[in-house]
Amino acid sequence: MKRPRNWRSRWPVWLMDAVLLPPALLVAIVEDVLWAGARAILRTAARWRPVRLLQMQLARLPPAAVLPLFLIPEAISHLGGLWATVLLVERHVVAAVVVAVLVKGTTTLLAVWIYQTCERTLLRVAWFARVHGAVMRARDWALAQIAPLRARLRLWVVHLRARTRQGSGRLFRRFRALRAVIAGRRN
Repeated sequence: MKRPRNWRSRWPVWLMDAVLLPPALLVAIVEDVLWAGARAILRTAARWRPVRLLQMQLARLPPAAVLPLFLIPEAISHLGGLWATVLLVERHVVAAVVVAVLVKGTTTLLAVWIYQTCERTLLRVAWFARVHGAVMRARDWALAQIAPLRARLRLWVVHLRARTRQGSGRLFRRFRALRAVIAGRRN
């Protein structure tokens, strides 16, 4: 009796790359830009005493109370993203940006904050821990797929920062000229 083949073995490699690379790049953008930015904002907010006190209160709550506190802003964030997408498709660009920033951005920050504060409590819920594990495995796989590209981009960013700090390079001269033109218009 033949063993069933893996679904990946049926697809040509180039087709798998074409299908799976865009979601992997999206995961990398979320991981490197949005998640890192949210953590930086939340670290700044955690310096405020009322926020620290609220974090301590949240950390003491049981899983049955924390789970809805996390899932409600998470659901609202996804609905806000859907709403912003619909507005964008209907060519209401300003409204889409406002909804994306205010609704999706705010509720995403809230969900990230609750998750970071109550991660251990949330992971005590069996189904949440299974879903979390699956999401983390998918994220790790996606990041591994584009690891060489990310490494090259990071080297390029480091190189660009070094050149702009030294004051050499065409890009730095263009920024300096642009700043001079803007400063001249103000005077």
